[in-house]
This record gives sequence, C-alpha cells and structure tokens, in this order.
Amino acid sequence: MQALRRYWLWATAGGLLLWWLMRGGVPILDLIARVIGRGRKLTSPTLDSDGDVVESIEELTAQASAVLGEQLEHDDVYLGSVAASEHAEAPDREKAAIIQVAINDADAHGWSVAFTVTNNKGLGQQEGRRYASRKPMYERDLRIAQAVRAGAMADETQGATHFVHITGFKTLGAYQALCAKWYDESKIVPVKLSGIPSFRIFLKEQAT
Repeated sequence: MQALRRYWLWATAGGLLLWWLMRGGVPILDLIARVIGRGRKLTSPTLDSDGDVVESIEELTAQASAVLGEQLEHDDVYLGSVAASEHAEAPDREKAAIIQVAINDADAHGWSVAFTVTNNKGLGQQEGRRYASRKPMYERDLRIAQAVRAGAMADETQGATHFVHITGFKTLGAYQALCAKWYDESKIVPVKLSGIPSFRIFLKEQAT
C-alpha cells in the first residue's frame, strides 16, 4: 500500500512538472536546452524582505566581471538582469525583444537605462518599477544584452515600448483589461512575434 502511495505521489509530481514545463507551448527538450545553455551564473543577488535586491549595481557588475574576467558596463548588467528576470527560460529572440523594448522605452522618454529599469530604487521586483530585475543573471542573458546594445541582433520590436507575457496573467480578463488600459492611454495594440506564442509587443494601431 505504501509503495502504491509513493507511486501516485511521484506520478502526480511528474505530471505537475510536465504541465509547468509545457505551459506557454514550450517543448520540454527545447526548454531544457535553454536552461542548460544559459552558461555561467554571473550574479547572486540577495533579496530583502520586500523581494528587492540588496546589492548595488556596482557590486553586481563586479560579481559578473570577476566570473568572466572582463570589465563589464553597468547598462549591460541592468539589461541582462531584466532578461533573466522577465522570462528566464525564454528563447534568444524573446530575450532580445525584451531588452530592445527597455531600450526603446528609455529612448522614448529621454531616460537612462538605469532609471528605466530601476525607477531609482535599485534592482528588484517589478512592483514600483517598469521591469523585473531581481533574478540571477547568467552569461547568455548578458551576451544577448551586449549584442542588442551593439546592434548585432535583429530588432523585431518596431519601436515598441510595452510588452507582456500572456502566461503571466491569472485570467484572460486581466490580460484584456490591461490591453484596454494601454489602448486608452496610448492607442497601442498587442502584436504577436512569429514563433513566440506567449509574447506580445504593443504597437500604435496604424503600425499593425
């Protein structure tokens, strides 16, 4: 009886893991490859009681620079941390689009990358900021950020300053409400990028 109970516990756990891995239409083998392919862990942020990062950008940049043996720029660490935090297991194109949207956002408002990412609050959870940035950054996150900033990766965002992950909403109604809010504010509508099922950028209505 105990053996049967253990079997069902493991089967249930396996089923839940399978569901989690498959959410958003991501094939399991592809997802595993992405996780393994993220390279070395470059930063180890400590979170405070509010879920925000204790370390300064100088400390995190020093951590990453020490791992790689090269001096990094703060903006690359800001943007790499966004890519790591907004969707850690995303494909390269999605990470590049996320980073490009943040850059577009900064340019559109005349802000620095630092202000755009942190709202002068340091790295942390998205609440109170425009982007999440509290998770450990890996080598691939950083290299994509560097490539986007250097213009070495295709810009598929068409100047978009907003994006969402469909899987980040608890209900379809919540997603629709945000779309309606952004349309009322800026007349922007969601646009799907080919091959990235759960990711949307938002463009001016006439641009779609």
